[in-house]
Amino acid sequence: MNINPFGSTSIHVVQNHIKNQGPSANPSISQEALEKLEAAVREHRFDSFEPEEGCGIRPLEELDYNPFSKPELSTVFTNSQVSEKAQELSLLMDERDIAVHSQVGFGLTYDRDKLAQHFGEVGRQIDEAFSAGEISQQEYDDLNAGLNKYTEAVTSRAERSNALMAVLRNTQKMRDKLMARGASQEEIEAFSKWHRETLEDRIQEYIKTSCGIDRDLLVKLIQQVREGKDLIQPKARQASSGENLAGFFESSPAPLAPEESQESE
Repeated sequence: MNINPFGSTSIHVVQNHIKNQGPSANPSISQEALEKLEAAVREHRFDSFEPEEGCGIRPLEELDYNPFSKPELSTVFTNSQVSEKAQELSLLMDERDIAVHSQVGFGLTYDRDKLAQHFGEVGRQIDEAFSAGEISQQEYDDLNAGLNKYTEAVTSRAERSNALMAVLRNTQKMRDKLMARGASQEEIEAFSKWHRETLEDRIQEYIKTSCGIDRDLLVKLIQQVREGKDLIQPKARQASSGENLAGFFESSPAPLAPEESQESE
């Protein structure tokens, strides 16, 4: 049985389902696995999970939240001699999730304008350093190339993160409907298999149809910020991008699993 950490409500549903099987039942999820799963949900460390043999759970995709891990800098300098200012600016383009969160703000989803504001502010600092003669032409070119790479890496990840949250929310609704009508163990296992096998395709489809970020528009917005215009005011930047999650999820289309689509016909 594949379990996906959508929230504590779903965990309690699964726990109740196992209890209702009776003392003779042989559930495929142990209490230890459920506790580990609940801890992962609280820490937002998930993409999808499935039980291992025994009692553990195995993350299929897990973000790195180690603040002491080595920076993943986007900029590669052409020359071996690099000024202190250029090095300082390159540190603003660290592709690690925890570094991006610290710059853009923590949240389950990413807003396009917040991203453009962040990328534009980095570009603005690069421009100002070059105008002040603090970095060379080559360093300026290298930093701009790094900014382009950083922008694409973070934007692509943001699209996937936004799509993932919507798809998982939709899947939760489908699972809840199955559980509410008293689905059999076989039906639940079939649903979990469908979810596991189609998850990546549904994420990519959602990016394509609902949450893809227009790269041409993004470039224009970044340039506006570099030129001095602010898309996000300082107070708004502090707000978590997760504040409007309910509206984001409610507005997303919920694809039906094979079993559910047959019922509705």
